[in-house]
Amino acid sequence: MSQKRKQQYIEIIEAYGQSIERMACAHEFNSQVRPDLVQDIHLAIWQALGNFKQASTLKTFVFRVIQNTIYNHIANRAKHKALDNYDVPPIDPDSCTLKSTTRLAQQEALLKAVNRLPKNQRQVTLLTFEGLNYQEISDVLGLSSSNVGILLHRAKRQLKTLMREHHHDG
Repeated sequence: MSQKRKQQYIEIIEAYGQSIERMACAHEFNSQVRPDLVQDIHLAIWQALGNFKQASTLKTFVFRVIQNTIYNHIANRAKHKALDNYDVPPIDPDSCTLKSTTRLAQQEALLKAVNRLPKNQRQVTLLTFEGLNYQEISDVLGLSSSNVGILLHRAKRQLKTLMREHHHDG
């Protein structure tokens, strides 16, 4: 194991460890399975570091690896069990790292609403939550910046509707 690669990995985990946890939490609601997904993401980042040619920023490289690993995880789970995106179990607050525990109910409602979005809108929304700008999201997902903007606009509009429905139901 090269010292440079090891140091890069440590820097990535220090910078993006919380993002890895949040992205896993946003996609895997089963608290028993989520640690496996987080471990898979760490392994994928470690393995992918050998192929990092600095054609993109380290940040977009890391988030591309996270996205690919998550969607491979979802695809593998779907092979074994039909997944219903509209029947989201409650989030276990002890197993997800959320930014503000005082707003847990709102965050849970928002996460459920995000999970109901079409895949491409869900991706841009979650990456926006992680602080990526349009160009970085574009690099991660292989979309144009204008397409990212359109998807995010549609997602926001849909989320407003879903959150209003939740507010009236709750």
